[in-house]
Amino acid sequence: DLYMPECWAKDRARRKKAGIPRSLRFATKPELAIAQVKTMIEKGIRICWVAADEVYGRSGDFRAACRALLLSYVEIVPCDYKVALAEGTEKVKIADAARDAVFERRSAGTGTKGPRWGWWALLATEDPEEFLLVRHLEREKNPYTYYLCHAAPGRPATLKYFVTVAGRRWPAETSFRSGKDGFGWDQSQVATWTAQNRHT
Repeated sequence: DLYMPECWAKDRARRKKAGIPRSLRFATKPELAIAQVKTMIEKGIRICWVAADEVYGRSGDFRAACRALLLSYVEIVPCDYKVALAEGTEKVKIADAARDAVFERRSAGTGTKGPRWGWWALLATEDPEEFLLVRHLEREKNPYTYYLCHAAPGRPATLKYFVTVAGRRWPAETSFRSGKDGFGWDQSQVATWTAQNRHT
């Protein structure tokens, strides 16, 4: 589904000129994603987990929808996101919460140059069903990545499981990069709603 920015949604003249259907309402990216996941499940597609970036990781509604649909999730959250590590404790920035974590070297899957190694740690939170996963890569810029994780009923709430799910985002990122480079997804010159849908 194409994302329609809110500034477009509110501008009747712009919508008319671009041919955006009058019935189409503004929806945030997490709202679009919730609708997509529900549609796939209704059509009988088997889904066990969701892996997502910060846009979705910040959304409590998106995480709640995944739980309601009995899906595991591994979703990136920003370093200033706050979480309580135990019941009755104050929320702290996850970057601070992970400072004393114990890391293990694990591969998040195989890439074009072999295993994608990183250092990983898993911490409990005040929510017994949600965990904080931290990845540390030996690089100067942005060495840490933080994830909120949930294991659906019957799924293991283990470091191995969450690292595996986190690693499955890599093929999606590669596809987006190829789409942008090869098909101009981010630089198309079309100016109408129908043409943009056809181009995509």
